[in-house]
Amino acid sequence: MASSYIFEAPVRYVLLRAHVPTLIYLRDLAALALIGFAMLSWLTGTRRLFPVMVALYVLFLHLLCGVFLLPGVIQPLLGLKVFFTFLFGMVAAAAIAERGDALLRLSLLALLATAFGVVLDKFVQYPWAGEAYESAIATVQVSREWTSGGVPRLAGFARASFDAATIVLVLMVPILASRWNVLWRAVLWVLAFATIWLTTSKGALLALAALAVWRLLEAFRAAKQWVLAWIFFFAACCAALPVAAVQFGFGVRRSSVASWLSSFMDRVDYMWPDALAGWFDHGSLLLGRGLGGIGFPQLGLEWWRYNAADNLMIYLLVSFGLLALVYVGAFLLALTRTFSVGAADPFFSRCVRGWAVVLFSYGCTTNMIEQPLMNLVIGVCFGAVTILWPAAERRAVDASLQGAQPA
Repeated sequence: MASSYIFEAPVRYVLLRAHVPTLIYLRDLAALALIGFAMLSWLTGTRRLFPVMVALYVLFLHLLCGVFLLPGVIQPLLGLKVFFTFLFGMVAAAAIAERGDALLRLSLLALLATAFGVVLDKFVQYPWAGEAYESAIATVQVSREWTSGGVPRLAGFARASFDAATIVLVLMVPILASRWNVLWRAVLWVLAFATIWLTTSKGALLALAALAVWRLLEAFRAAKQWVLAWIFFFAACCAALPVAAVQFGFGVRRSSVASWLSSFMDRVDYMWPDALAGWFDHGSLLLGRGLGGIGFPQLGLEWWRYNAADNLMIYLLVSFGLLALVYVGAFLLALTRTFSVGAADPFFSRCVRGWAVVLFSYGCTTNMIEQPLMNLVIGVCFGAVTILWPAAERRAVDASLQGAQPA
């Protein structure tokens, strides 16, 4: 599943040339099959999977909201499809946690492949660059070819430059969380920086810097307080930035760096105000517009109102309304479990916290939910804090109670 996102552009190109582009959606069927298996497991007695049922209930609640508020039923169904990857990651969290060594090795190999693809893109014109085809719903881009201020935004093997940047960030977390030599990790961090620089994704550079600070904080004796404060800080920025930017503009428009931050100013001037207006004028304050109310699903039946959001909290608020604050708050509260004595492998615990840093720091300028690999990782994080660690804590309590019983 992950490799199909890391090498998505060449995979889609090969399928397009073979006249079977829709085969790419077999991965959605695979996700659906695993989710169905998890539901069956819960029904037959695997009670620890109850949080998956809660997530499904919440998603179907907002699916129903979208059915009532959006132009057609296809749009909310596409919104639900976006969250298949999230649910896939959620039910696969325990299996991934048990394979920390494999996760680390594959992250290194995938990072090197992604960096190679982006660097080579600077010198070679890939055959899939700019390719697109018409589907029954909308035009599907195999790979997005575009520039920023005349500078090409390189994507490598990913579909777009911001996808490549997200992939690098996701893969760097296990590497930084490892116990590998500090110098080796620093070299890989520099490689990640150079790769993201070539994609011209400025928000991703901020997230990479945030990851470097996070790894330093993890080394402190009072790591719990510092790391959680760092994550909560970016979560607060992610929520406050679009509102503050729309209201005040930060004076960027009149500054000497206005051209360098042109994409940010587009968000301030158009994207974020339009997204909030769409929520207030065409949705419910409490429940939002429902699944499909913003982003990619709009391209089918509501193309004139299409909005990429480019902010995690904007995307969640439009989709889920004020209940999004409850969902995010519950996740942040559950992150404290990653420091519990009964938690799983410390390496995987650090990975979850690192991915949370990426989610909220890069989420300031990207919606993240429609970044497939990141969406999968968000599901893994939710699965870890709601399924994996609660089960580990219960086992630890049971073991202590059995040990306390008299012989």
